[in-house]
Amino acid sequence: MPPRVRVAAAIAASLVLAGCGLASRSPSVPPVLGTVRVAATRAADDNQLFEARPRARLWTTNGPAPVEWGLSIGSATAIEVPVGSYTLSAFAVYMSDTLVCTDNTNGAPGQTCLQPTIGTGLTCDLPVVVAEATPVEATFQILANGHCRIDPVPGTEPPSPAASLTSPGSPAASG
Repeated sequence: MPPRVRVAAAIAASLVLAGCGLASRSPSVPPVLGTVRVAATRAADDNQLFEARPRARLWTTNGPAPVEWGLSIGSATAIEVPVGSYTLSAFAVYMSDTLVCTDNTNGAPGQTCLQPTIGTGLTCDLPVVVAEATPVEATFQILANGHCRIDPVPGTEPPSPAASLTSPGSPAASG
């Protein structure tokens, strides 16, 4: 057999074998999803000198968060995640009250301005069980001095003893 024919036959055989392997694989089943909805509010005594950007994160029992998202003050933000047991964490990222601007060094005219991050407040956690039919709903409240509170919305509590968790040292935690 001439060399060109051997190369073509080898390529054709490998394509046929690869196709057989792909055909025998079962299609992956998409995960069953449930909804998590978190509303964010501010306490009346919250120091609003620095901008607080509320955020939420879901943690699994075996490691990193599958998802993190921003919240809006005064409204609820919903996401969909695979059903299962999680820890819902909420916190505020505090931004500086000034903008820092520098001249562009890449030849573009103008400046680039950024609002520096000061840091985060305390994190409040709530164990949740995400199910397909019943959304998980919680309210995250930014309290004074970087403290926080997270509560399940009545009627959507997870099947666990924790009904409300407050950051240590916050007014609600001390009595």
